[in-house]
Amino acid sequence: MSAGQLLKQANRLKREGRLNEAITLYHQAIEINPNFAWTYYELGDALVKQDKFDTAVAYLQKAVELKCDFHFAYQELANVFQKQEKLDEAIRYYNLSLENQQTSHTISQTLISDKVYFDKVKSYQNSYETIVENGKWIDHPFYVSIETFSSCNAACNFCPYPSLERQGTKMSENLFEKIVNELSSREGYALPLINLSRVNEPFLDKRIFDFINFVNSKLPKTKIQYFTNASVLDDKKLEKLLSTKNTNFLKISFNDYRPKEYEEVMRIPFDRTYRNVKHIHDRKLAGDVNFSVRLGRVGDGTTADNDFLKWAKKVFPLFEAVVTPRFDWIGKVKVPVFPILGIVGCFQWFELHFLSNGKEAFCCIDSDGVNGRGDANYQNVFDIYNHPYRKSLRLQKISRKDVGVCSKCSALA
Repeated sequence: MSAGQLLKQANRLKREGRLNEAITLYHQAIEINPNFAWTYYELGDALVKQDKFDTAVAYLQKAVELKCDFHFAYQELANVFQKQEKLDEAIRYYNLSLENQQTSHTISQTLISDKVYFDKVKSYQNSYETIVENGKWIDHPFYVSIETFSSCNAACNFCPYPSLERQGTKMSENLFEKIVNELSSREGYALPLINLSRVNEPFLDKRIFDFINFVNSKLPKTKIQYFTNASVLDDKKLEKLLSTKNTNFLKISFNDYRPKEYEEVMRIPFDRTYRNVKHIHDRKLAGDVNFSVRLGRVGDGTTADNDFLKWAKKVFPLFEAVVTPRFDWIGKVKVPVFPILGIVGCFQWFELHFLSNGKEAFCCIDSDGVNGRGDANYQNVFDIYNHPYRKSLRLQKISRKDVGVCSKCSALA
């Protein structure tokens, strides 16, 4: 058997979880061809799965010795060192991974300065492991998002909305009520969180406050969240929002404090948005806004990320300000990918996301639902949530790097 055939067979065994058998074949392949970098990489990956980190490092370093632009191996080395809490080494190899993706994207200081990003990854993984061990959300979702109207007045250069085929699609009132009624139908279960937005601007939907009131009536214990650019959240709509119940979080996609740059990114007027955001802050200062407000920027890795945080803290001190990395929305947007560091699971496996056409999206960045497993038009929401494949992800601690569609995702959401 050739080295290539052995490698192929070993990879299959590794995917099946038969790690010892796979490792034996990797060694045999190396004996036949000791100069093929991918074999050392795959062997190192198998050893990582067995928590044999020191041995894995040796083989991964051999891989980059043979193939100096092997960014997958650099990233795996960063993962291992992050797992071992050797953060200086993790950062070094992470930078090498980025350099060898041939991208000009630099690490945003707001994301990784002083090892903050690594701490976030570690905290996220600890929380993920806790929710798996708890078992409470195996059969019932922790979080649900519903896109009631696929419409947005912005055209952000990091967002897939401009290319969505379902633009203008409204979820029918009957379908919305069906989803909410089903979520309220399980005795002893109360959905903790619902988000009435997805790849859209929720406050463009004239029915949004009727939908909010319906959620309040059927899911009285459920907290409601909204993601908005705030450009249409004027005084009148804010007043209506403040009169509803159970809002606990409003995230405003602001993206730049400089008018020219803001309008280049968002394609909507800066002054109108700024006025609305200032009014929300004034109402919070007056004690009228009793929910959290987050002002967000999708970072580009430049000093503007830190400048945005400083500006937001100064101008809107009652809001939380955050910078998040850019995502490629599973290949829908051409941006440099900020790869995940560490062996990390995902909270999205404990959530449900519905598009305006009723299709289920696999996760928050599955913008058109091509990776979803269900359709609320024809299926009960709990049947969708408990699809065998989806449920299998919740029954074990698993790294997203072993889940095809999740393997390159860096979202800590």
